[in-house]
Amino acid sequence: MNNGLYNAEKFISTYNEIDHILRVMLHEENWVGYHELVVRASRFNRIVREYEEDLKQIGDLRNAIVHRSTNQIIAEPAEFIVNLAEKIRQMLVEPPKVFPKFQKDVLTVDANESIEKVAHLMADNNFSRIPVYEGNTFSFLATAEDIVRFIAANNGKLLGNIPISEVARFAEHKDNVQFVSQDTDIFKVAEMFEIYHRNGKKIEAVLISENGSKNNKPIGIITLFDIGEIYREMEIRANNGLA
Repeated sequence: MNNGLYNAEKFISTYNEIDHILRVMLHEENWVGYHELVVRASRFNRIVREYEEDLKQIGDLRNAIVHRSTNQIIAEPAEFIVNLAEKIRQMLVEPPKVFPKFQKDVLTVDANESIEKVAHLMADNNFSRIPVYEGNTFSFLATAEDIVRFIAANNGKLLGNIPISEVARFAEHKDNVQFVSQDTDIFKVAEMFEIYHRNGKKIEAVLISENGSKNNKPIGIITLFDIGEIYREMEIRANNGLA
């Protein structure tokens, strides 16, 4: 078998798999056209949306290299488009997950810990934010900015043994944290940051727990500083000025 024919057959096989994936995703029958599948799926699936134009071109190329009446291959695709189709198919089947890529020991503090100690922990570890827990339940994300606002509101008095829980009411954004399970794909996390950004809000951190529950200690954390790495993993450009 010559390489051109092999590429063509591999491309057609990959195209058929993508078509099948989209139909299963949308619960659509064969009468719905491929282009329509791509458009519909792009409305809720970040992977399809990111590669929408590529997927449409893959559909156009499939029609160009297969004779309509005989269903015979009449042209051969370039290797790069064969590889692109396979990459998209693989991402749709098994998108890269947040875990173990962003697995790390996450420093947390108890809500009764003193502000002073938390501030020292931030400085010693070069952190600007630390998750605060009441037992095993997440309370809020303490940030350096929150602590500064607390100090300013209290006329700069010594922090002493004042618990970090007192800082919670000085948090600029109450909903600045999201939780995801270890099985969440990085496309969904990227979308979380972008949705917040479009709405004029700021997500300080995405905490990863085994099942996505706030009642489990985190096994990983993703912050805005990680967004560039997420985009590199997704092999897409940074959107909306996030990175």
